[in-house]
Amino acid sequence: MARSGSVPTLRSSAMQLPRALLPTAVALAVGLVACSAQLHPVRERYRPGGPIRYQGFVGRGEDGTVHAQGAWTFWYPGGARQAAGEYADGRPPGPADCGAEATRVPARGREGEWSEWSPAGQVLARGRYRGGQRAGLWTTWYENGVRRDHGAWYVGREHGHHVSWHANGQKRTEGAFVEGRPVGVHLTWDEDGALRERTRHADDGARVVVRFDGSGRRVERLRYREDRLDGRHERWQPCGHPVLVETWREGELHGPVLRFHSDGSLESAVRYRRGRREGHWLAWRPDGSLRLAVEYEAGEPVGLRTVYRRDGSVALQGRWSDGRPVGVHRVDARLGGAMRQVPAGDLARAAPADRARR
Repeated sequence: MARSGSVPTLRSSAMQLPRALLPTAVALAVGLVACSAQLHPVRERYRPGGPIRYQGFVGRGEDGTVHAQGAWTFWYPGGARQAAGEYADGRPPGPADCGAEATRVPARGREGEWSEWSPAGQVLARGRYRGGQRAGLWTTWYENGVRRDHGAWYVGREHGHHVSWHANGQKRTEGAFVEGRPVGVHLTWDEDGALRERTRHADDGARVVVRFDGSGRRVERLRYREDRLDGRHERWQPCGHPVLVETWREGELHGPVLRFHSDGSLESAVRYRRGRREGHWLAWRPDGSLRLAVEYEAGEPVGLRTVYRRDGSVALQGRWSDGRPVGVHRVDARLGGAMRQVPAGDLARAAPADRARR
């Protein structure tokens, strides 16, 4: 029996195991001894005889590849720690990672707890890795010491409740994730603490985003599916008057689109089909008088196009085809309101005065 306080030897430990497990225990112990014997310490400086850049251990795999193993520490040129943690078959830093003011710490193979600091000694990040990926709780900080992010990770992806803050300490975002996918309601605040965005994530991948101004008034509502606009999109003025109402499908305008004047009156109405205008486009002045009526097909003006004056009389009227005016157009004369016939090719010269009086 080993004396109290002494380290058990392989022989004394093995004697306490069942006989059937002795070969396994011996093989494991031999493997550990062989592995430790193959590790070699490495140390790199910023310049010959200068401050240490990093130090750790490396081992050579069966294929001859050199891996970072065990505990590693990285320093800034001034002597403050930059990062510290352990590797398991990681990538050792190379010449391309060595900058004048810091080292790019390789991420592959990180294992267990890691910490990172600023040159002034402020901790910037702390958490755990498993298999080179973030796992468990992680916290990051700004260089002024204010927390930046806090949340759980699983296999390198956000998992669970996450909160982030602005550099002044005001909360920035809050929400939950399941293996990197946002779920439920996510909130976003500005640096003054005002709620600026609320996003509700549905189980089918859709999300509805509502945006607010600095006073908390709703100014926009959007619906997405798979990161593409899909559904009703609305915008409002701070006073509550509508600005825009449109319908999207799979990232393209599809359905009615309404625009409004600053006083809330309707400015224009048109329908879209797969991103192209289709049917009649009507436009009104703030006083409610009809200003323009155009027919569209596959995104191009076709058929009759009519421009109206405030009193409802016709100022310009003619037919279009393939997005161009064709035939003879009726144009209001400058005096007396009489209409004159103008070939489509002469519209550019005949219409300026009429457009100025619409």
